Amino acid sequence: DKDVLEAGDTATFTITLSNSGESAAKGVRLTDVLPAGLLGTNLDETFDLIAGATKTFTLATTASGSARGTITNTAQVVWNAQTLKAPASVSVLEPAQIKLTKTVDKDVIEIGEIATFTITVQNTGSSVATGVRLTDVLPVGLNGNNIDQTFDLKSGEIKTFTLTTAANGDARGMITNTAQVVWNAQTLKAPASVRVLEPAQIKLTKIVDKDVVEAGDKVNFTIAVTNTGASLAQGLRLTDVFPAGLIGQGLLESFDLKPNETKTFTVPATVANDAKGVITNTAKVTWNGQEFTAPASVRVLEPGQLKLTKTVDKDVVQSGDKVNFSLTVTNTGSSTARGIELVDVLPVGLNGQNLNQTFDLKAGESKTFTVPVTIADNASGSITNTANLNWNGGQQQASASIRVLEPASLKLTKTADRSSAQPGEKV
Repeated sequence: DKDVLEAGDTATFTITLSNSGESAAKGVRLTDVLPAGLLGTNLDETFDLIAGATKTFTLATTASGSARGTITNTAQVVWNAQTLKAPASVSVLEPAQIKLTKTVDKDVIEIGEIATFTITVQNTGSSVATGVRLTDVLPVGLNGNNIDQTFDLKSGEIKTFTLTTAANGDARGMITNTAQVVWNAQTLKAPASVRVLEPAQIKLTKIVDKDVVEAGDKVNFTIAVTNTGASLAQGLRLTDVFPAGLIGQGLLESFDLKPNETKTFTVPATVANDAKGVITNTAKVTWNGQEFTAPASVRVLEPGQLKLTKTVDKDVVQSGDKVNFSLTVTNTGSSTARGIELVDVLPVGLNGQNLNQTFDLKAGESKTFTVPVTIADNASGSITNTANLNWNGGQQQASASIRVLEPASLKLTKTADRSSAQPGEKV
């Protein structure tokens, strides 16, 4: 009933025997011995066949697993010293052949990176492969969905499966992922491997170019962030927020770091005028749920200690005199005094230019200022001239006084030696 079979298919042979004569045929023996490749029950029947009669026999067979090519099954009749033969053939196709392959799109990945495996199942035989079961159970280190599929494959048919995975935090070194096909009592395996790099490792350092400073000094903090691991570090966030006592912009940066890459940042700052003691400035990196910190400190010297003195070159004067006031500011402390303001506003009775000076003084340094004045015409009595000194360490005053002499007071009188005289007389 079939010309072409596959291994495991059934084929039914039909044998028909007819007596076309006018008398009965007695002792007819029919045999059909199945050839190699066909499974079933052989036929061996002896019978009589009356004139004009027909007998039909069916022989059910199954193509065995070893069956190949054309198989001829021959029925034979022996009767009355005669032998009759009738052949019938079936062609058994080559059995299904399964080929399993597996590839991965990346040989080397980092933690968190995606790797896609491609699995191909092909039937290279001439028959249908039924009940093919493909499984792929992911090993430790890879996250994703396992595969478990059962299907049939026609001759020449290919089925392709993709398996998307990600290296998890436990992944290290070489990881092999194996696909497996179970079919027709056979087991086929196809491995594919990826190498997972060691995770990124972050190192944060911070230094400052001066560790002892004074108020007003400028300093530079240098921050270095290094990836000492073998994988890319993505999404690092670096912050440097200045504490009280330091003035500047600080730092906020986001970036990635390749393996063994270092990024360096310079953060300038100015020491505030009111800064004191030790000031610690800490940089912070946040990455991958971790936090790294690196401090660097400066010690601020105590602010300068100032002394103000004031003298005058004459302490007793008259209206119109010119005098000079001398102001001396000395820093007796151990650090620079910055933003010093010296003011000398002349009081009534002194004519000249007021003094208003702003300057810095290093430790041990002095500055002297001369204020020339003229005594006003209406000046009198004692006049005190006071200078005021202001800086971040405090305030001071210094005075110098002069006494203005009263101006000369004249009286004119005139008398005659007689009250009357004659012309020509001397008086």
